[in-house]
Amino acid sequence: MSSRSTPPPSAPALPIRTRCVIGAGGARSISLLVFCPRRAETLDVSVCERCPRFARVATHDEGPGVECAAAADQTSAELHAGALARSAVLCVRRDAPLDALDDDERELRVIPVVDDSDRYVGAVVRGHPSAPPSSQSRARVPAYLPTVEDGLDHLLPVDERDGIVTAATKMASSRERSVPVVNQKHVVVGLLDDVALLASIARARRASEIMKRCACGAIYTRVQWRHLALVGRMEGAHGDTLELRNCTACHSTLVVPSIEASNVA
Repeated sequence: MSSRSTPPPSAPALPIRTRCVIGAGGARSISLLVFCPRRAETLDVSVCERCPRFARVATHDEGPGVECAAAADQTSAELHAGALARSAVLCVRRDAPLDALDDDERELRVIPVVDDSDRYVGAVVRGHPSAPPSSQSRARVPAYLPTVEDGLDHLLPVDERDGIVTAATKMASSRERSVPVVNQKHVVVGLLDDVALLASIARARRASEIMKRCACGAIYTRVQWRHLALVGRMEGAHGDTLELRNCTACHSTLVVPSIEASNVA
């Protein structure tokens, strides 16, 4: 894999995810995918390598990732469901034999079912009557459904460009803790679980409460800003009023538009 420009040192790498598809006869194909925050869509790693913003593929503590200029937008990208998908998703084709699933795979809560173009057509959901028996119960079942088609369930997917609130609403309506993630062509690009979604909602809420960041590293929410010592107010370059308060950590003077400062719930 090639390497070009060097990304900013502080920019995180975009995580590489895997999609494994089990086809007829149990054959498996694996794709390496990346959610691009700039394009707000999931791409094959080979597409990333042709982008002028691409720097390199490297292994980090969190796993393999694509380092590029777009990685700096990763925080804002978390507002999209596609950026929150799991690191791996297992899919099966409609005509795949259920005995192609190993014992660990049978314990997966949701397995998306796809057609020959990897478009989503349904899911096998553990615990539903149509699902294959788990590794613990399979030995007690004399016969089970021969193909995925026989165990197909219709679970509402989440679009990768859905906001976190829309994704949460769809997940709640499905009454499942994991839901498939699809792109605009309805191709499965990942699996989203409730833990990742709730964590993202919490991060977004904390970020919305931040009023000011000082160069020293101190962070003030809107309520905390209002309780800082007021230095004074002055007129801004665009005729707006600026509010000046002192940082309690380094005592430097911070400036925020008064309208924003007064907008405290």
